[in-house]
Amino acid sequence: MTFKIIRPDSYAKRERKFFKKHPELIKQYVKTLKLLSLDPLHPSLRLHLIKNKGCHSISINMQYRVLLTLKLMEDGKLVLIDVGDHDIYTWYMRIKFNFISIIENAITIVTLGSTSKKNGTFQ
Repeated sequence: MTFKIIRPDSYAKRERKFFKKHPELIKQYVKTLKLLSLDPLHPSLRLHLIKNKGCHSISINMQYRVLLTLKLMEDGKLVLIDVGDHDIYTWYMRIKFNFISIIENAITIVTLGSTSKKNGTFQ
């Protein structure tokens, strides 16, 4: 089974910024994401859970990581959250809102084709 990698707009923006600083990592990054789409549990990805946040991390190399959510894995989708060094863990832990719920809502909206707002939530 091949997994679909989802890059929300917020991730794409961070990804562009990351590669402006680290163009030498593009080849490794592409290889990492290809391997992720083929086998998320491959040992070289060093997949591990980020405690209490419902997300996981994989390694581009020993210094740089990609944060992602595997909650939609049964649908064959992997949602990317952030890319960077270990500081992304600190950034992610300081978020004041539930980032994963926002991403899941956005995917649901796209899937359902509805953007109507009712009672403060998208339906």
